[in-house]
Amino acid sequence: MSTTSLNPAENPAQELTTIEKLRGLPWAISSNTANTFFVQFTYFGSVFVLFLNRLGFNKTDIGFLLSLAPFAGLIALFIAPTVSRFGYKRTFITFFGLRNLITLALLLTPLVLSVYGAEITFGFIALIVGVFSLTRAVAET
Repeated sequence: MSTTSLNPAENPAQELTTIEKLRGLPWAISSNTANTFFVQFTYFGSVFVLFLNRLGFNKTDIGFLLSLAPFAGLIALFIAPTVSRFGYKRTFITFFGLRNLITLALLLTPLVLSVYGAEITFGFIALIVGVFSLTRAVAET
């Protein structure tokens, strides 16, 4: 008689059945689609470049801001052991949520521009993009 439970929650090493995988497929597709739209309209699409251009940043500043995301991926080499100890799912959900909250700060950009000027606004956006890039890199580790 086998003592192995058929409940995946009781035995986390057990692989999901095909039916369980198919049941989660629509959620996975919906999540990926929503994430793609979110990222394309905020950081990686042409809309963000036009937004930065409209704020009056030159091409060098825009290029610097766009280069932060790929360079932040290098943190994965150093953060992987910590992510492993903390848990992959917990890390993903925590940092995925944080990056979305951080993006809300972009809504304050017109206020920062009108009160503090273009130089402080550049630093403000660089901080937001930098922290977003770091949280994205940690979530994808």
